[in-house]
Order: sequence, then structure tokens, then C-alpha cells
Amino acid sequence: MFRLSSRIPAALLCASALAALTGCQGEKIIARVNNRAITYDEYVPQLMRVGTIPAGANLDAGGVALINVVKSELVDQLAAQRHAVPSAEDIAKYATYFTSRNPTLQDQLKTGQLSQSGLDRQIKTEWEQLGIGTDGAHVDASEIAQYYKGHSAQLAIPEMWTIRTMPVGSLAIGTQVLPQLRQSGDFKAAAAAAGLPAAAASLVGQTSVIDSTTAPPNLQAALAHLTPGQFAAAPIEISVPAQNGGAPQTVYVLAQMVSTTPSRIPSLDEVSMALDQQLLQQKFPNWVQHATDEIGTFARSSTIRIYIDRYQPLVSTYIVPPETSAVSVAPQAPPKQIAVPHK
Repeated sequence: MFRLSSRIPAALLCASALAALTGCQGEKIIARVNNRAITYDEYVPQLMRVGTIPAGANLDAGGVALINVVKSELVDQLAAQRHAVPSAEDIAKYATYFTSRNPTLQDQLKTGQLSQSGLDRQIKTEWEQLGIGTDGAHVDASEIAQYYKGHSAQLAIPEMWTIRTMPVGSLAIGTQVLPQLRQSGDFKAAAAAAGLPAAAASLVGQTSVIDSTTAPPNLQAALAHLTPGQFAAAPIEISVPAQNGGAPQTVYVLAQMVSTTPSRIPSLDEVSMALDQQLLQQKFPNWVQHATDEIGTFARSSTIRIYIDRYQPLVSTYIVPPETSAVSVAPQAPPKQIAVPHK
């Protein structure tokens, strides 16, 4: 799907985009792709998921959201023609496994940054793109089972830690505040004692999930032997890589272990769809380009109407690629969180 990023927060643009659609709320239809109407209610969730907009782009949040929803509809329709639409059961199975391996995604779902329906929609579109790019091919169940038998350890869900943390301004401040925090368990009071700014203090003590195998080395060492409820014995030094041309930084955090989820090897049933997708990508290395070409051809043969005047030029600019164009927006592969070795 078409995604953009930049420094201008799209949240500042959503209100104006919604205001521009006030006239559409009565009829509830904002676009049509062939015979399929796209409603205002379908469009708004896409609008709210837009992250940021490039400073120099001639687009706003509403335009980006409309591009996304129309492109998704094109993919849906072509996938239906090619019998490449995944079942809701398969999507749910993959989403459960994928989420269990991705602590960042778990936090996004927990905090509402991403909805389960939004994740399912993304998986559906990406799988449909893969189905189009492989002409609806599937991997034989016996091959999936053979792969699982030989590589199940590599599919393991790692041990996850649920922790609470609090940044401190220095090692000395952390050392001074830690005894109070360990005794009371009150992160808000500890943040006040540490002199944290109000914005930072409001976030301390919230739980987050981390992958124990990929956590910074110092954090791993400090937390590895803790039981739920225990605090790390001392402030933990963490090196933060340089960003935006700046210098690397060293920060100190106080940390408490809330709970642990042991590592486990998932069943064949849990990972069958994930393996199907990975093995298809290996069998069809040019699937992305083939899907791009097929979706582009279908878009050019489709009737696309936009009922918001300001966004009508998006069809020729971003949605329907010129037939002779050498550059097109390639569909995304499914999230690559599973390392399946090549034969």
C-alpha cells in the first residue's frame, strides 16, 4: 500500500481533511472502483492511520488515505478474479502468530495506535498482492510440513518480557531514587523525586513488551534473572545510536520485571500460513514485479471515480500508472518476521 513519511504530523491535517468531506457525509460514498462504492465510513479509518506527510509533497492526509483505500480496493477486486483472497480464518491465524513474535506490534495494539481490524486489513492486502504476483499458487501441505519438521526451532516465539521503566537524568540520580521506587513501587512519585519533566513523568511506569533476545545487552543482563515484581539492582546504562546526524547518547533507566512469557515452538497449524507465504516468495522471486504489472494493467482497465473534487487528480497522478511508465508503486511483501532458510 502507498505510504508516506515526513516531518509534518498528519494529525494536524486530518481535521482539515475531515472538514473538506463534510458534504460527503450525507451520501456516504466518496469514490467508486468499477461497481464497488467506497464509503465515508471505510475511508475515515484509513485517514486516521496516516502517519506523516512529506513537507514537499502536494498531498494531504486525506489524499494519502484515499490513495490507500482505492489501491486496496483494486487489489481486492483483482485478487477475487484470480481466486487469491485469503480466508478470515487464515488471516487471524497468521496475525496471532505474527503478533506473538513482534513486541512493538503488541504495544501498538494495546495502546490503540493500531487496531486489530487495521492489522488484518494490511495482512489481507499484502497476501492478495502475493497471490496476484504468483498467479494464485499455493505450496503443497506436505512441503510445508517437511519444512516445519526441519526448521521448527527457527520459528520459535522468543521469550518476551513485560517491563516497566523510568528514564533518569544520570547514574547518580537513578542510584538515589531507586531505593524509594523499589520500596513503594510508585513510579509517579519516583519520577517527581528524579525531577523528570511533566511530559516524561506522565509516561513512566507504563508496561511495555520486549523481545528478550533482541533487547540491548545491558538490559538483557540486568533483567535476565529477575522474577515478576523485582527491580533491576542498579540504573541500567543504554547506548542510543546516533539519529539525524547527531551524536550517540547514553541514557539510564530504572526497570521492573512485570511478567515473562517463556519461549516456545509453535505448532505446525499455527505457522502453516506463514510458511506458505514465505515459501511462495522463494519459489517466485519476481512476484513483486509481476504483481505490480498485473495491478497496473487492472487499474488502467478499471473505472475509478472520485467524488471529492480536490482529490480527483489523484487517479491519474498516483493511482493509475501510465502504460509506458517505468516506475510504479510496488506492492509490499508481507512483514518479514520469519526467517525460513533456503533449501
